[in-house]
Amino acid sequence: MSWREIILWFGPAFAWVTLWTQLVTLRFFDNNETLFKDLVSSGAKDMALSSIETAKLIPALARLCDAVAAARAAKRPEERRLLVTEDILTEVDFLPHLAGAEAALRETRTIDDLFTRLQRCASAMWKISLLHSFAIILLPTSFLVHQVAPRLALVSLTGLIALSTFAWLLLGITRYQTMRDSLLNTLSINRKAD
Repeated sequence: MSWREIILWFGPAFAWVTLWTQLVTLRFFDNNETLFKDLVSSGAKDMALSSIETAKLIPALARLCDAVAAARAAKRPEERRLLVTEDILTEVDFLPHLAGAEAALRETRTIDDLFTRLQRCASAMWKISLLHSFAIILLPTSFLVHQVAPRLALVSLTGLIALSTFAWLLLGITRYQTMRDSLLNTLSINRKAD
């Protein structure tokens, strides 16, 4: 291959990799730190979790305790000494209060789960993006092989890797944005609950 052909093959590949690195790889490499800084260091996540506990979990548990205390107070003093909380709970309708507490715990788990999934997704995205960059560089390199069968195998393999990583990244970006929007929405709703 002449220098002209090498430049014609590698020039666009290096241009694409440079652009790809700037727009995708570095963005998702930085997203883990940005996500941590924006949501954890700023206190937004802790504020939302605290708001859920204060506005939803503790009141639901308090209502459950009040229902048990009211049922215990309705008993005669000699019956109260023999009663255990489990016996009173069989007489009290505690399920609505327990459902409220469970809903609050589900919200806190959802926030923690979304945050963890976002971190994992950002981590996977920059690694897959880096693999895409390597595949793009290897694609014109595979044309330098003179034997037909290995060249065809290398071109097919690198082309398949480049295409599949590109498609996976497009889907991953959509999934990342959806999870991020869901997390930010959940955080904003629970910060307003104060």
